[in-house]
Amino acid sequence: MIRLVLGSFLIISHIYDVEPAPTENYPYSEALASKYMLYWKYNATHITFETHVQALGYTGFGISANGSMFPGDVIIGYVSHHQGYLTDFHTTAHAPPTVDSSQDWTLISFSEDNGSTVLKFSRALHPNDSDDYPIHAGVTHVIWSYSTTDPKSPTDMIYHDATRGSKDIILLTKDPVAVGK
Repeated sequence: MIRLVLGSFLIISHIYDVEPAPTENYPYSEALASKYMLYWKYNATHITFETHVQALGYTGFGISANGSMFPGDVIIGYVSHHQGYLTDFHTTAHAPPTVDSSQDWTLISFSEDNGSTVLKFSRALHPNDSDDYPIHAGVTHVIWSYSTTDPKSPTDMIYHDATRGSKDIILLTKDPVAVGK
């Protein structure tokens, strides 16, 4: 009887700890924090990311020159009233990010369910925008943040407090070969 109760408890606790599956099969993934999972894929010209964050506020993701908040190339996305928002920013100080004049990240899909936010977005590996960082083979300084509250608008961000960090990961395993070469 004790084994049955213990076994039932383990099964039930596992069911409630299940993370939402990515929207497709990604060859790469990395846990950036206990509540923040990153999936990605790339081809010769673009990279696609999917973030899974166990919070119902905004999700921040970016690339940093040195692993710090600035200088950085970041996006902030969220879901509000069944609508997804994604804005391309850059950082220059420990201050709210600045909206890029060129919006080079594209929101592909979004969802909120069971206390989690999922955003799928893409960008060129080598954008023609001085505020965006190219992505090369080797170690990339990734920065992340999230909030449990949606911003008032796509450009009016709420401070993330301690729900932020950085991690060095390899996004590209080798330099992609340009199409046609």
